[in-house]
Amino acid sequence: GPLLDEVASHGLAAALRRMTGLQSLRLILGYQDLGPEAAGELGRAVASLVNLGSLAVDLRRTHLGATGSRAWAEACAGLPALEQLQLGLGLNSLGPEVALVVAEALGGLQRLRDVRLEMDLN
Repeated sequence: GPLLDEVASHGLAAALRRMTGLQSLRLILGYQDLGPEAAGELGRAVASLVNLGSLAVDLRRTHLGATGSRAWAEACAGLPALEQLQLGLGLNSLGPEVALVVAEALGGLQRLRDVRLEMDLN
């Protein structure tokens, strides 16, 4: 089965919420069958880390769908200290509507100095 099932992703989200002073996070979740609910829960957990200045997240081929993609874009957009962002959403069959939602959510980030958005093969 997948490394991150529903129970494991819930536990990871709970652990992330406790890391309140975290300033930098690199989260590699690619090629896990997370699905939209688990991906969204993890995104909301990251959104609670208000001190994050640097975030790198690989969500390639995680089946996060429109719901999970939107949750992650909104999570990133809600991080007030975020200056560096790397967000990998490739290989998720998202389509142009989701790409637009992600772009609009990230467009409001005033403090960003460095962005890498990967949406290949969508």
